[in-house]
Amino acid sequence: MLRFLCVRILQALPVIFVVITATFFLVRSAPGGPFDQEKVVIPEVKKALEAQYRLDLPLHEQYFAYLGDLAQGDLGPSFKYPGRSVNEILFAGLPVTAELGLYALIIALVIGVTAGVFASLKPNTAQDYVPMSLAMIGICMPSFLLGPLLVLVFGIWLDWLPITGWGDIPGDKILPAVTLGSAYAAYIARLSRAGMLEILSQDYIRTARAKGLPEWRVVTQHALRGGVPRVPVERVQVEHGDDVRVVASVVAEADDQVAPPEQRRVESALAADVAACGGGRPDLGRRVVDRKRGKVH
Repeated sequence: MLRFLCVRILQALPVIFVVITATFFLVRSAPGGPFDQEKVVIPEVKKALEAQYRLDLPLHEQYFAYLGDLAQGDLGPSFKYPGRSVNEILFAGLPVTAELGLYALIIALVIGVTAGVFASLKPNTAQDYVPMSLAMIGICMPSFLLGPLLVLVFGIWLDWLPITGWGDIPGDKILPAVTLGSAYAAYIARLSRAGMLEILSQDYIRTARAKGLPEWRVVTQHALRGGVPRVPVERVQVEHGDDVRVVASVVAEADDQVAPPEQRRVESALAADVAACGGGRPDLGRRVVDRKRGKVH
């Protein structure tokens, strides 16, 4: 295990270096500067701001200074949010994002596994077609459409759930968690069904039924053990997890007034905030390594 972790870290380091370098020079080569979108400032003030953020240095000196700060764990100051460092911005939203991810994972597992197992018990019947059709809709429907629909139906029309806040009103965490977890649930449901169908056709399942065990015991004590936990969760995380998480977390957090780190990355890119752009994508290098190893499709 230790050797595996060391190999993965060594593989990730050069890729992360390339990602950081590409991000720096791409943002710096974009037209305009980090202070061009704000109100017009006099040349003396703009010159002082550029000196404060080391933007008056040659490009190669800015690059090496940025690498030096990164080596010390300092992601640098943010141009988009004056007076705040990128470290502060990332860690400020981390507890909310982690809590949202946990709730979404619970919803995805409960709904996805239940629907997949339910559909596998009677394949090619209405009991199979209905949940799998809903799962297909969940896969096809983008999160930027599902989020506003949930807000419109359950928050405005029915007035059942609040559409703003986080932890201030009872039930205000349900809509963002469902928005983020629904995409996972759809994949888990289809993969759970496939895994259960394979297990239910095994000889030991037929033996358990021949011994007269009730169907619920065959499913819960024998089939679930080998049919559900491993296949769906690992495949969803590897094949679809990053893309689903990035897209859905933006929608879930933005639609429900939660401070989204992903949205700040977009705003930082538009503002030529190279520190926030680079610090906001620590997982990109890992995804490139996974893709090179054939794990992301």
